[in-house]
Amino acid sequence: MQDARPAFSDWLASINRFIDWQESKSQHETGITRATAGSFTSLMFILCSIGVLIGGTVALLINRYLLHSLGGEPRKVAAMVQRIADGDLSATIRSDHAESVAAAAADMQTKLREMLMQIATTGYDIGSQIKHLNESSRSMLRTTEEQAARSTAAAASLEEMTQSLREVSGITQHAETNSVKAAQLSAAGMELVRSVAGEVTTVARAVADTSAQITSLQRRSEEISGITGAIRSIADQTNLLALNAAIEAARAGDNGRGFAVVADEVRQLAQRTTEATEEIAQMLVLIQNETREAVTLMQSTGAQVQHGLELANEAAERLEEIHGQSQDSARNVSQIVELTEQQASAIGEIASHVERISLMSGETSEATQGNARATEVLERTTRLLEQEVQRFRID
Repeated sequence: MQDARPAFSDWLASINRFIDWQESKSQHETGITRATAGSFTSLMFILCSIGVLIGGTVALLINRYLLHSLGGEPRKVAAMVQRIADGDLSATIRSDHAESVAAAAADMQTKLREMLMQIATTGYDIGSQIKHLNESSRSMLRTTEEQAARSTAAAASLEEMTQSLREVSGITQHAETNSVKAAQLSAAGMELVRSVAGEVTTVARAVADTSAQITSLQRRSEEISGITGAIRSIADQTNLLALNAAIEAARAGDNGRGFAVVADEVRQLAQRTTEATEEIAQMLVLIQNETREAVTLMQSTGAQVQHGLELANEAAERLEEIHGQSQDSARNVSQIVELTEQQASAIGEIASHVERISLMSGETSEATQGNARATEVLERTTRLLEQEVQRFRID
């Protein structure tokens, strides 16, 4: 134990020396640390001062940049923009910076003012044009309605004219039938006159024939008188039909001018037929007189019978002319019938076209009414646009 005490003492001394060394070293480090902390505190103070200085500078620069960008105080710029948003474009915006918000607001205000003035001017012009267009549409509507009414009236008139032409066609067809009958009767009369001529020739060859044969000849001449009376009646009817046709042609106006010419030709033919019939009647009276004289003067009938033969031949020629004229009259009346039918067909086509025109007028009227309604809507829209523009105050 006593041997270990020195070793323990040495170890304890070593421990004390180590503790002292640690203490001295700790004191040395503490001094260094305090010195460093003091330096750091000074540095922090300096850095804080520099930071505050830099922050103030940056804030000043940011403020100047914002003022430069806005072109004025934010409140003033916000008030200006709010006035523009409220439609007040009368205030004058000034800014010393061309690229600032205030300058842009001033430019926007100027352009809005110009745009609104242009819109107001254009709206006024459009309104004037719309009013003119509306008046034109109403005038066109009235015109199309009148046109439709006139087309309907024209279609009705054409229908009446077509019906009249059908009636005229029926009358002319009846006249054609009568003309054919007249031609047949004239042919029959011509044959009878030729027969009379043959009888007169027989009388010339045999003057000594009996009084009964002369009486038979007298009866034949009376029959011829009846035939001429029938021809005269037919001619009078033809003349009356031609007169009625001329009246209907006058009613038809320009469309019946050609028909009037033909009707006048028919009337002249009828008149000539009447005149020829009168001449034939007169001739037949002479024949009858000659026949009566032949009863009492049978012995001296040679020259008179020859004269009667000549008269009979002349009557045959006249009847042949009447027959030819009757045939011509029948052909003319047939042409009148064809022309009347053609005119009725043409008027029917015209009526169809007029009806289509009436339908087109109705469609045009409906389209015009649609345009009028559209212009009224556009006029209301223009007035709304003017009201919206009037919300902005420019002056």
